[in-house]
Amino acid sequence: MLCSLGLTACGEQLEGGAACPALCSGDALALRDTVVEGVVVDTTLSGFPPRGGATLLMLANSGDTLDVRYVVRFDTLTRTYASGANTVDISEIDSAHVRLVIEEDLSRFSAPVVFEAYDVDSDAVDSMTTALLPLFTPARLLGTLTVDSAALKDSVRIFLDDYAILAKIQENKRLRLGIRVRSAQPVRLAVVSVNTSSYPVVRYDPAPADTAIDFLTVLPESRTPVGDPRIAFDFTNYNVVAAGQPPLPPDVIGVGGVRGRRTYIRFNLPASIIDSTTIVRAALVLTQRPAPTYGFADTVTVSPQVVIATSAITDLYKAVLITDTLPGQSPPSIFQLPSVRMPPAASAQRTFDIANVVRFWRSTTAERVPQAIVLRSGTEGIWPAEVQFYSTEAAQALRPILRITYLPRGEFGIP
Repeated sequence: MLCSLGLTACGEQLEGGAACPALCSGDALALRDTVVEGVVVDTTLSGFPPRGGATLLMLANSGDTLDVRYVVRFDTLTRTYASGANTVDISEIDSAHVRLVIEEDLSRFSAPVVFEAYDVDSDAVDSMTTALLPLFTPARLLGTLTVDSAALKDSVRIFLDDYAILAKIQENKRLRLGIRVRSAQPVRLAVVSVNTSSYPVVRYDPAPADTAIDFLTVLPESRTPVGDPRIAFDFTNYNVVAAGQPPLPPDVIGVGGVRGRRTYIRFNLPASIIDSTTIVRAALVLTQRPAPTYGFADTVTVSPQVVIATSAITDLYKAVLITDTLPGQSPPSIFQLPSVRMPPAASAQRTFDIANVVRFWRSTTAERVPQAIVLRSGTEGIWPAEVQFYSTEAAQALRPILRITYLPRGEFGIP
């Protein structure tokens, strides 16, 4: 049986009486509100989802302010084909192309889109992905495709220079493609990655004069770094940011964007609140500051998730990957912390309900499991929009705060 809630000018009261003698003392129970600056760490980390962990990657362009490119590797090109009982070395090819699958529902464009494919094979260290940007030059251009906005649907085929591809086949060289898009209007595309069954492929006809010989299909593959197949797989396809999402000011934290930002927030809740009260409500209040939109009108869903990494995990990048995530749920959280949807360019206070996890923190210790959550974007890695908030380094009135409504435990009739 439930007790009713009554509001007063100085706080809330939980009224008791004969209707709930087991739970209530018979006197009105006053709910108390408090505001604390309980955030002791708030920092932004970049690079999410981790390289190799995404099912969708981004292609985007909005003039000088935004340029995100896509790299996919085909490190082993097929050099022979079967003709009857014979294996024949490839001496000519025709209609070489790369096929990309597009997730149309998550893409935005309103004018014809130009796709450009470049040869970005390089001896640079794999992790130095920005070293590929100077390779997007006319001398390395392998093919272009212009698609009207009405015709851009679920996939594109970019035809490549047959002579350049044939030379790589015959010389047993790698094919590493860098894809760039351009348009008269802002464009962003969600490209299906190698982590799905709709991965990109390269195809070519190895015997143009023989109609009985079918096209050969080359699957994505990365053979470097040598000696570490797992990391090599992570480099099979990835994004490279040429422009967009500059560094954050020192008093600002960010969520989302082309660099995949997440914000880690750790609390130090007063022991008097955690140990000696019943939490009724708890909310993290952040002040949003306007962020670039790059010409898109999308809103961003910011999802709080609970960090369940123990204190033994001191690397925050690793810690924000160990959360209460449940794939396929929305919000994707065991604690069901509600997500908040907001436009990136807004300036407002945003409230995140974290009561469920605050109650959980009572059952453990901060020394064992830090009192921490992570804020992440619902479209992480595929939309350029970012949401920004003021941090604990900002002016007093803009800093994060916690609003907690609680009931002193001694006021219950049951100990």
